Amino acid sequence: MGTKNSSMGTKNSSMGTKNSSMKADNESNIRGDRARYLDVNKESDKVLPYIPVACATNSIASLREAVKPVENLIEDLADKVEYSLEKCKRPKDGLTQNESASLYLYSMQWPPGKDSFYTMFNWALRDEDRTKAVLYQDYCNLFMSALSKLPSRQDDVWRGVNGDLSEQYGQGTTHVWRGATSCSNMVHVTDSFLNSTSSRTLFKIKCFQGKSIENHSAFPNEKETVLPPGTCLRVKSQSNPAPNFYIVDLEQIVISSEQKVAPELSFFHLIWLRPYADKILQQTEIKLLKLFPISLKTFEDSNECETFIRQESSSQTMLIVSGQLGREIVPKMHDLSNIMAIFVYSINKQANEEWTKNYKKVKAVVSNPTDLISELERLLSPEESINGSFA
Repeated sequence: MGTKNSSMGTKNSSMGTKNSSMKADNESNIRGDRARYLDVNKESDKVLPYIPVACATNSIASLREAVKPVENLIEDLADKVEYSLEKCKRPKDGLTQNESASLYLYSMQWPPGKDSFYTMFNWALRDEDRTKAVLYQDYCNLFMSALSKLPSRQDDVWRGVNGDLSEQYGQGTTHVWRGATSCSNMVHVTDSFLNSTSSRTLFKIKCFQGKSIENHSAFPNEKETVLPPGTCLRVKSQSNPAPNFYIVDLEQIVISSEQKVAPELSFFHLIWLRPYADKILQQTEIKLLKLFPISLKTFEDSNECETFIRQESSSQTMLIVSGQLGREIVPKMHDLSNIMAIFVYSINKQANEEWTKNYKKVKAVVSNPTDLISELERLLSPEESINGSFA
């Protein structure tokens, strides 16, 4: 019995040491990893398709469930999730424990030499291959649900970057920051992160949708404000108050539909008309929901489908149809102005390729779910949008 108790004591001591170490790593007032405030240079000015977030359902995954798809990509993620949940047992601001913990996890830093969760999350949001972000969709929904419950900050916030970005951020230019943007409402916090011996750029941002995560952060003293993924900004002015030191004055704006090149997925419907839903079709639907959680709608009755599309005339629509139903509905729907593209999904590919030749909005005839999703992604790429593939 004494040996057993001694063993248990050793185990508890080890766990206590591990928790103390993690606490020391993440609650120090001095952050070793400052990349979250300094990664403006990771944002691309290329036009990328929008990634739908904040799924329009009442079902939001728990934090444990939300990070399952990326557990094998980020070292020690499961342990960090448990620690975040432990720290957020009594969440403030009306958030649930899982919502608060999603913000806490975002704010945590991993040991030197290891990629922190926010590094990998933002990398996926910014990647030109938009499928990379699919793995983070459930986490992104939880993260955005948490931000939506926090009051919006309408004030100046700050972030910076080591290096001179003044040429890229010229007066009057517009930029979309795809990642979650971490700022501080205290300029000295951001400035202290910058290298004062070389070129550096400080961004002053007048925001209207900033969210203070101070009550849900592993580093509350940093007074962190997060701008949601996809924030659009315009350069008001810039200055060069000292050698190798540049200040860019930005204001958050609402991007207009005229400014968008790639189709905005929050204003479009992906309609799937099929005669039934067998196991394979149900599996395909799950894959489509991962890509288009807000936009996907399914119908088994062609009349109901047609009525819906005609009623939603102000929204752009992509239509997936089976071969049999396609022959019936495509001639009636093809010339509607809100129909962007049509895909015929049928095992009998050759037969359907014949009749679809007469309809230019039919972009592809596919016979398996992999090809269907590939064609959708290809069509939504910036290059296809710019080249007029929706015409």
